[in-house]
This record gives sequence, structure tokens and C-alpha cells, in this order.
Amino acid sequence: MKTNQTIHIVLAVLLLLAAGDLAAAGKKKTSISLLGGLNMFGAIGSDGDYVAGVNDFPAIPSYQAPVAGLRLSFSGTRRMAWGLDVRYGLAGTVDRRDPSDNETVSVDTPQNLTAILVVQSLLDLTDQLALILSVGGGAEYRLAEEKEFLSSLGNKIVVDKPDKPFSPLLAAGLGLQYMFGDFGVVAEGRLAYAIRKPAQMVITPALGLVIRF
Repeated sequence: MKTNQTIHIVLAVLLLLAAGDLAAAGKKKTSISLLGGLNMFGAIGSDGDYVAGVNDFPAIPSYQAPVAGLRLSFSGTRRMAWGLDVRYGLAGTVDRRDPSDNETVSVDTPQNLTAILVVQSLLDLTDQLALILSVGGGAEYRLAEEKEFLSSLGNKIVVDKPDKPFSPLLAAGLGLQYMFGDFGVVAEGRLAYAIRKPAQMVITPALGLVIRF
């Protein structure tokens, strides 16, 4: 699916969620969710992208890294919320390979900071349990500097910092929230699409605490 089509679909979903909740205005509530989870980055690149002296280690395999975050949400009704989701992801480690001679090198992946504006639709399953559907858009900033690593053949391999550290993000999520009055817990999964070259998918399962006030 083309990027423009994906953006149009996300915008359409946002408008539908908002339109379906206009008639149910109520007392505003604010909630803060403290989240911890695991970023699961999809593989990018392939051996076919190999260019000697330019792109000697063309593929980045899938990897995982811990992530922590905070989401601030505002709701005018029981069924609809708008918010800002900010998360900080730690670095991981991947083994990259030179397909010309099978030389390998273990390198650190960038830390990353994401900020996403989200729209949530809460579907009550019971008085305390709700299914949460969310969509949103924002940006990712990859925090990395040029760094040197030692390969399996004893060569010094320099990994450059990202040419463009900022990338637009599209995201969708699904979760369950259980409230004990103004305190609760949430278990959720988020799928994010980083729009860069090459594009990358990130799946993030997370658990968190919710406080309403």
C-alpha cells in the first residue's frame, strides 16, 4: 500500500471516531498512563543492497529493545479520548553480515524517542473493563552517533549516525483496560510504521498503570 493511501485511511478513521462520539459529550477527565514494554523492530535491507565500500553490511535483522513511556489523555465522554503518547526506547544489539565474505559485526542500534498524537475509542465490556482501539500519527527521533566496532575478522567497522534522524510515524493500537475506580491497569499492543528509506515496522507490546483525575 502506498504511503499516501495509508495516511488517507488513518485520517478517515480519525474522523469516523470523532464523528461517532459528538453526541455523547460529558464531564471531561484526564488520565496518565505509565507504560513499559518491548520495541520489536522489523528487519530491513537485504543482501541485494550490497555495494562494496559503500554498503558492505546491507541488511539489518529484526531485533528487540526495552521501551518506557507516558501517555496523557483527555476525554469529553466515556467512549472517546485524545492524547499524546511519548516513549523512549533503549538501544539493542544486532549482528550484521557482509555477504561478500560472510564477515560479521555486532553493532548497537539507535536509541529512539517517539511522540504520537492519538485518538482512542473505548468500548465498554463491563463496568470496569474496556477494549481500547487507537490510531495516531507523530514522529520518531533516532539518537545515535558515529561509532566504531570490531568485526569477526578483526577489522574496525564504522557505523554512521542516521542521515535523517527524524521520521514521520503512523500508528494503530489495541488494548484492554481494567479500572479500580480512578486507578487501573492496561495491556496493549501498538503497530507503528516509520516512513523513511527503507521504511520499518515496529510492534510494541506494553503493560502500564493508569491514573484518572
